[in-house]
Amino acid sequence: MSGLLVVLGRMCLSTIFILAALGNIINWQGTETFLLNGLCNLLNFTQGMPSTQDLINNLIPWAGALLLLATLFELVGGILLFFGVKVRFAAFLLALFLIPTTIVFHHFWYLEGQERDLQIIMFLKNLSIFGGLLFILGTGAGYAPKKHKKEKGAED
Repeated sequence: MSGLLVVLGRMCLSTIFILAALGNIINWQGTETFLLNGLCNLLNFTQGMPSTQDLINNLIPWAGALLLLATLFELVGGILLFFGVKVRFAAFLLALFLIPTTIVFHHFWYLEGQERDLQIIMFLKNLSIFGGLLFILGTGAGYAPKKHKKEKGAED
């Protein structure tokens, strides 16, 4: 029973990344605009922080490439995690994706009112997902059929 729960848990955890990546692909232009808006909003909130603003200004021209990289991380990591293949690598890709995504899109510390409340919830959602990914990084696949364990090992 615990093996089934582990598999279902991995599948549930990976679904958000797979669907988000497919959404990016289907609405590429809209997603790129959303990314640019997120970077510009962050740029506005970091007035008086020249090194941060320089970093963001340097990222803006690369928005298309960043979106491609993020979408690949989400799609490849999500699919690998869903099917239980190279789960530590998958969890690493997805955790790596979550760090800048959370900072760019859920920077509640610059906001007020209901917008702040919503972004705190979204930030904590990402933090929870990040925690699940760290758990997978620490434990590996968690479950593999006995044949797989004997032939390749249970950890990746």
